[in-house]
Amino acid sequence: MRVVHDRKCKKLKRLDERGAEAHKVDSTRSLIKSLSTKMRIAIQVVDKISETINKIRDEELWSQLNELIQGLTRMWQGMLECHHTQSQAVREARNLGRLGSSRKLSDAHLEATLQLEHELLNWTFRFSSWIGAHKGYVRALNNWLMKCLLNEPEETEDGRPPLSPGRIGAPPVFVICNQWSQALDRISEKEVVQSMRIFAMSVFQLWEHDKLAMRERMMANNDLERK
Repeated sequence: MRVVHDRKCKKLKRLDERGAEAHKVDSTRSLIKSLSTKMRIAIQVVDKISETINKIRDEELWSQLNELIQGLTRMWQGMLECHHTQSQAVREARNLGRLGSSRKLSDAHLEATLQLEHELLNWTFRFSSWIGAHKGYVRALNNWLMKCLLNEPEETEDGRPPLSPGRIGAPPVFVICNQWSQALDRISEKEVVQSMRIFAMSVFQLWEHDKLAMRERMMANNDLERK
């Protein structure tokens, strides 16, 4: 609409300069006036929509994000407590010594070990996907909020803008999401995921070892029966 308005203004100027017929000038001027009115109305509508978005963002979005962050904090605290409990159980189990070959292997034992390996792989995949979705959500939200800031970012020597919502007095939702996104960018889950995969591989190797041991034991028992 603005492009059409500018084009008609240029046309009106040319008509005035050439001394065009009055009805052509009046028609063009009337069209420009109509376009100007429509533009003002459109701007008012956009401003109203913008105010509504800002209100929802600063009130409802911030409230929901605050609840989400508190929930995530409780979740990670719970996982940390579980991890400490599991670590303690592992340390205590090591003191019991190795059961070694005294274990009685069976098909049920092998099936349970293989099922554990499958569950570990599934757990690893879901954990990696969840962390990726978490990072993607926060990054997308922060990028959207950054576009809402009416601030010209400063340029650094490497060309990257050190935009900080807190420095320009932005609402809390901007500050928290920006810090949240930066914190997630500094954290990598690759080492954890790799450790989980190694753990699953170790369980599979244990399954292979036990399967071979059970087969050898069965062969030895068969030899004894023949004798």
